[in-house]
Amino acid sequence: MTTRQQTNEYHIQKGVIAALRANSEPQLADRLERCMAGRVNGNPRARTCQSPGCLWCRAPMIQSWWRGICEWAAPGTSSLAVIALRTPISLREAVQRLRRSLRDVRDRLAQNSNPWRSVCFAGMVGGDGTAFILVQHERVKRHEVLTMLRRRWPTVVLKDLERETPLSTMRVDDAADLARSRRGVEPLRVVVLPQRDRQSVASSE
Repeated sequence: MTTRQQTNEYHIQKGVIAALRANSEPQLADRLERCMAGRVNGNPRARTCQSPGCLWCRAPMIQSWWRGICEWAAPGTSSLAVIALRTPISLREAVQRLRRSLRDVRDRLAQNSNPWRSVCFAGMVGGDGTAFILVQHERVKRHEVLTMLRRRWPTVVLKDLERETPLSTMRVDDAADLARSRRGVEPLRVVVLPQRDRQSVASSE
Protein backbone atom coordinates (compact mmCIF):
# COMPACT_ATOMS: atom_id res chain seq x y z
CA MET A 1 0.00 0.00 0.00
CA THR A 2 1.33 3.44 -0.94
CA THR A 3 1.78 6.33 1.48
CA ARG A 4 -0.95 8.20 -0.37
CA GLN A 5 -3.40 5.34 0.16
CA GLN A 6 -2.52 5.14 3.84
CA THR A 7 -3.06 8.89 4.21
CA ASN A 8 -6.42 8.63 2.45
CA GLU A 9 -7.52 5.79 4.75
CA TYR A 10 -6.43 7.83 7.78
CA HIS A 11 -8.55 10.81 6.69
CA ILE A 12 -11.57 8.60 5.97
CA GLN A 13 -11.32 7.07 9.44
CA LYS A 14 -10.98 10.49 11.04
CA GLY A 15 -14.14 11.54 9.23
CA VAL A 16 -16.07 8.54 10.56
CA ILE A 17 -14.86 9.24 14.10
CA ALA A 18 -15.94 12.88 13.81
CA ALA A 19 -19.35 11.82 12.49
CA LEU A 20 -19.84 9.44 15.43
CA ARG A 21 -18.95 12.15 17.94
CA ALA A 22 -21.38 14.51 16.22
CA ASN A 23 -24.10 11.87 16.64
CA SER A 24 -23.51 11.41 20.38
CA GLU A 25 -21.53 8.18 20.08
CA PRO A 26 -18.35 9.10 22.03
CA GLN A 27 -17.56 5.57 23.26
CA LEU A 28 -17.85 4.10 19.76
CA ALA A 29 -15.72 6.95 18.40
CA ASP A 30 -13.06 6.25 21.06
CA ARG A 31 -12.94 2.56 20.04
CA LEU A 32 -12.34 3.46 16.40
CA GLU A 33 -9.74 6.05 17.37
CA ARG A 34 -7.75 3.55 19.48
CA CYS A 35 -7.92 1.02 16.66
CA MET A 36 -6.71 3.59 14.14
CA ALA A 37 -3.85 4.71 16.40
CA GLY A 38 -2.64 1.12 16.83
CA ARG A 39 -2.68 0.47 13.09
CA VAL A 40 -1.05 3.75 12.11
CA ASN A 41 1.70 3.21 14.70
CA GLY A 42 2.17 -0.41 13.62
CA ASN A 43 1.48 -1.78 17.09
CA PRO A 44 0.80 -5.55 16.69
CA ARG A 45 -0.60 -5.75 20.23
CA ALA A 46 -3.14 -2.98 19.78
CA ARG A 47 -6.76 -4.10 20.26
CA THR A 48 -8.89 -3.84 17.14
CA CYS A 49 -12.32 -2.24 17.44
CA GLN A 50 -14.16 -4.90 15.41
CA SER A 51 -16.62 -2.25 14.27
CA PRO A 52 -18.09 -2.18 10.74
CA GLY A 53 -17.51 1.56 10.84
CA CYS A 54 -13.75 0.94 10.83
CA LEU A 55 -12.17 0.77 7.39
CA TRP A 56 -9.60 -1.82 8.49
CA CYS A 57 -11.90 -4.06 10.55
CA ARG A 58 -14.74 -3.91 8.01
CA ALA A 59 -12.75 -5.45 5.14
CA PRO A 60 -12.24 -8.92 6.70
CA MET A 61 -15.88 -8.92 7.86
CA ILE A 62 -17.09 -8.43 4.30
CA GLN A 63 -14.63 -11.00 2.96
CA SER A 64 -15.82 -13.58 5.49
CA TRP A 65 -19.50 -13.09 4.66
CA TRP A 66 -18.76 -13.18 0.94
CA ARG A 67 -16.78 -16.43 1.17
CA GLY A 68 -19.71 -18.04 2.97
CA ILE A 69 -22.14 -16.87 0.29
CA CYS A 70 -19.91 -18.20 -2.49
CA GLU A 71 -19.65 -21.57 -0.75
CA TRP A 72 -23.45 -21.72 -0.51
CA ALA A 73 -23.91 -21.37 -4.26
CA ALA A 74 -24.07 -24.36 -6.61
CA PRO A 75 -21.74 -23.46 -9.53
CA GLY A 76 -23.78 -25.35 -12.12
CA THR A 77 -27.05 -23.59 -11.36
CA SER A 78 -25.93 -20.21 -10.03
CA SER A 79 -25.10 -16.96 -11.78
CA LEU A 80 -23.47 -13.83 -10.44
CA ALA A 81 -25.49 -10.67 -11.06
CA VAL A 82 -23.62 -7.38 -10.71
CA ILE A 83 -26.00 -4.48 -10.14
CA ALA A 84 -24.93 -0.85 -9.79
CA LEU A 85 -27.17 0.92 -7.29
CA ARG A 86 -27.15 4.59 -8.25
CA THR A 87 -29.16 6.30 -5.57
CA PRO A 88 -28.80 9.38 -3.32
CA ILE A 89 -30.15 7.51 -0.28
CA SER A 90 -27.93 5.85 2.32
CA LEU A 91 -26.22 2.58 1.54
CA ARG A 92 -28.24 0.73 4.17
CA GLU A 93 -31.52 1.98 2.69
CA ALA A 94 -30.34 1.03 -0.81
CA VAL A 95 -29.69 -2.54 0.36
CA GLN A 96 -33.15 -2.74 1.95
CA ARG A 97 -34.76 -1.55 -1.29
CA LEU A 98 -32.75 -4.01 -3.36
CA ARG A 99 -33.81 -6.86 -1.08
CA ARG A 100 -37.48 -5.96 -1.47
CA SER A 101 -37.19 -5.40 -5.22
CA LEU A 102 -35.57 -8.78 -5.88
CA ARG A 103 -38.30 -10.51 -3.89
CA ASP A 104 -41.07 -8.57 -5.65
CA VAL A 105 -39.74 -9.29 -9.15
CA ARG A 106 -39.33 -13.00 -8.38
CA ASP A 107 -42.75 -13.29 -6.72
CA ARG A 108 -44.57 -11.69 -9.66
CA LEU A 109 -43.09 -14.22 -12.07
CA ALA A 110 -43.74 -17.08 -9.65
CA GLN A 111 -47.48 -16.33 -9.73
CA ASN A 112 -47.65 -17.67 -13.29
CA SER A 113 -44.58 -19.88 -13.50
CA ASN A 114 -43.91 -22.48 -10.82
CA PRO A 115 -40.14 -22.89 -11.58
CA TRP A 116 -39.60 -19.31 -10.43
CA ARG A 117 -40.71 -20.28 -6.93
CA SER A 118 -37.36 -22.03 -6.43
CA VAL A 119 -35.27 -19.02 -7.49
CA CYS A 120 -33.42 -17.41 -4.57
CA PHE A 121 -30.78 -14.75 -4.05
CA ALA A 122 -27.80 -14.24 -1.75
CA GLY A 123 -25.19 -11.53 -1.95
CA MET A 124 -23.69 -8.34 -0.60
CA VAL A 125 -23.52 -4.70 -1.55
CA GLY A 126 -20.10 -3.09 -1.56
CA GLY A 127 -19.25 0.33 -0.21
CA ASP A 128 -19.40 1.83 -3.71
CA GLY A 129 -23.02 0.72 -4.14
CA THR A 130 -22.24 -2.23 -6.40
CA ALA A 131 -24.31 -5.30 -5.53
CA PHE A 132 -22.88 -8.77 -6.06
CA ILE A 133 -25.89 -11.09 -6.07
CA LEU A 134 -25.67 -14.84 -6.54
CA VAL A 135 -28.84 -16.13 -8.18
CA GLN A 136 -29.70 -19.78 -7.62
CA HIS A 137 -31.86 -20.80 -10.60
CA GLU A 138 -31.89 -24.56 -10.90
CA ARG A 139 -35.23 -24.72 -12.77
CA VAL A 140 -34.92 -21.47 -14.73
CA LYS A 141 -32.62 -20.81 -17.67
CA ARG A 142 -29.84 -18.28 -17.39
CA HIS A 143 -31.16 -16.01 -20.17
CA GLU A 144 -34.56 -15.88 -18.44
CA VAL A 145 -32.89 -14.70 -15.24
CA LEU A 146 -31.06 -11.96 -17.14
CA THR A 147 -34.28 -10.83 -18.85
CA MET A 148 -36.04 -10.70 -15.49
CA LEU A 149 -33.32 -8.63 -13.84
CA ARG A 150 -32.95 -6.19 -16.75
CA ARG A 151 -36.59 -5.22 -16.53
CA ARG A 152 -35.77 -3.60 -13.18
CA TRP A 153 -32.03 -2.91 -13.55
CA PRO A 154 -31.19 -2.29 -17.25
CA THR A 155 -27.42 -2.18 -16.68
CA VAL A 156 -27.17 -5.47 -14.77
CA VAL A 157 -24.37 -7.81 -15.85
CA LEU A 158 -24.74 -11.57 -15.43
CA LYS A 159 -21.54 -13.58 -15.03
CA ASP A 160 -20.39 -17.07 -14.20
CA LEU A 161 -19.70 -17.64 -10.52
CA GLU A 162 -16.51 -15.78 -9.67
CA ARG A 163 -14.56 -15.24 -6.48
CA GLU A 164 -15.00 -11.50 -6.28
CA THR A 165 -15.13 -9.43 -3.13
CA PRO A 166 -17.41 -6.40 -2.70
CA LEU A 167 -15.54 -3.17 -2.05
CA SER A 168 -15.14 -2.37 1.63
CA THR A 169 -14.35 1.36 1.23
CA MET A 170 -17.42 3.58 1.55
CA ARG A 171 -18.55 7.12 2.22
CA VAL A 172 -18.02 8.52 5.70
CA ASP A 173 -21.76 8.87 6.35
CA ASP A 174 -22.43 5.26 5.33
CA ALA A 175 -19.59 3.94 7.50
CA ALA A 176 -20.81 5.90 10.52
CA ASP A 177 -24.38 4.68 9.92
CA LEU A 178 -23.16 1.08 9.73
CA ALA A 179 -21.21 1.52 12.97
CA ARG A 180 -24.26 2.90 14.79
CA SER A 181 -26.39 -0.05 13.70
CA ARG A 182 -24.14 -2.39 15.76
CA ARG A 183 -24.98 -5.35 13.51
CA GLY A 184 -21.62 -5.86 11.87
CA VAL A 185 -21.86 -5.85 8.07
CA GLU A 186 -25.15 -7.79 8.13
CA PRO A 187 -27.07 -4.70 6.85
CA LEU A 188 -25.09 -5.03 3.60
CA ARG A 189 -26.24 -8.61 3.09
CA VAL A 190 -29.02 -9.54 0.64
CA VAL A 191 -30.89 -12.82 1.13
CA VAL A 192 -34.15 -13.79 -0.55
CA LEU A 193 -35.18 -17.37 0.19
CA PRO A 194 -37.15 -19.53 -2.28
CA GLN A 195 -40.88 -19.62 -1.93
CA ARG A 196 -42.36 -22.59 -0.13
CA ASP A 197 -43.67 -25.30 -2.44
CA ARG A 198 -47.46 -25.21 -2.69
CA GLN A 199 -47.70 -28.95 -2.08
CA SER A 200 -45.57 -28.69 1.07
CA VAL A 201 -47.69 -25.82 2.35
CA ALA A 202 -50.92 -27.73 1.73
CA SER A 203 -49.65 -30.85 3.51
CA SER A 204 -48.61 -28.85 6.57
CA GLU A 205 -52.03 -27.27 7.02
